[in-house]
Amino acid sequence: RIAYTSQEIDIELANGDNIAANGAARYQGLNYFLDDDPVHNVHVFLNGNVEGARYTSYNVGGLAYDGSPVPYVASSMLNVGVTYNFKLAGVTFIPVGSFQYVGRQSIFDNTIGAPSHVTMPSYGTVNLGVTAPFKHFDLLLNGLNLLNRSYNEYLYISSGGYFSTPNGGYELAYPGAPFTIYGGVRF
Repeated sequence: RIAYTSQEIDIELANGDNIAANGAARYQGLNYFLDDDPVHNVHVFLNGNVEGARYTSYNVGGLAYDGSPVPYVASSMLNVGVTYNFKLAGVTFIPVGSFQYVGRQSIFDNTIGAPSHVTMPSYGTVNLGVTAPFKHFDLLLNGLNLLNRSYNEYLYISSGGYFSTPNGGYELAYPGAPFTIYGGVRF
């Protein structure tokens, strides 16, 4: 359990006004991991957490939001994957397959300068990659979000002004990357 106290958050609204919020929060959770080589040339890994974070006090503009969720703290996260090591034509290849999951999260409401009870949905991505290590460098090829799942990495309630809008209250999001392939050289 971790507690953050006496925090001040200064917020600038779209109309140029500044408001100050202050409060304290408590984070509680559990982290876990597994890392094993169950058979020759196979490596499995798993790590994640289950977490809750709530404001024990949060005050802005004379209003209290005590007990509200702390925005952008995922309720759970999970990474699980497997690698396999083999040789082909004298070259070692290490393919990896993984699944990454990010649980739902509360978002921030910029119209009031306080946490919202609106949540951003959870999402998961399936990823594949391969590494070919050589004496002085590695070649890498990775594919992310293989199922091309649409998701938002970040979402908030706008106070307005974005895209020249005169009012706020609407959601703005940063979408997650679509299916992506990239390669590289690591020295």
